[in-house]
Amino acid sequence: RFLLYKFSPYFDLGDQGFTKEGIAELCENAGFEVVESRRYGVFAYMFGGFPDHLGLLRWIPGNAWILKQMLKLDRVLVSTRVLRILAFQIVIAVRPKRA
Repeated sequence: RFLLYKFSPYFDLGDQGFTKEGIAELCENAGFEVVESRRYGVFAYMFGGFPDHLGLLRWIPGNAWILKQMLKLDRVLVSTRVLRILAFQIVIAVRPKRA
C-alpha cells in the first residue's frame, strides 16, 4: 500500500483509509448492526483492480490467467489471521438494529 500511494499520482500519502473498526462504528452510529465483515483484494486488486493507475497487467500476455492466479493467492492471504491486514478492501454486511 505504501508503494502504491508513493508512486501513483492518484493517491495521497496522508490518506489513512478506513479501518474495519471505523467502518463498523460508522454503520452502528447510523442505526445498523454489523452482521459480517470480510477483507479482500491484495495483489489482484492492486494490479488488476486499478487498470487506470497501475496498468501493468494489460501489457502482459496471458493477463487473464495471471489475474486468476492472483485472485487465488489473495483468497489464501486474506484467510490467514496474520496476512489479512494486507487487504485493500473491507466489505461489511449490515442490517437495521432491532428495537
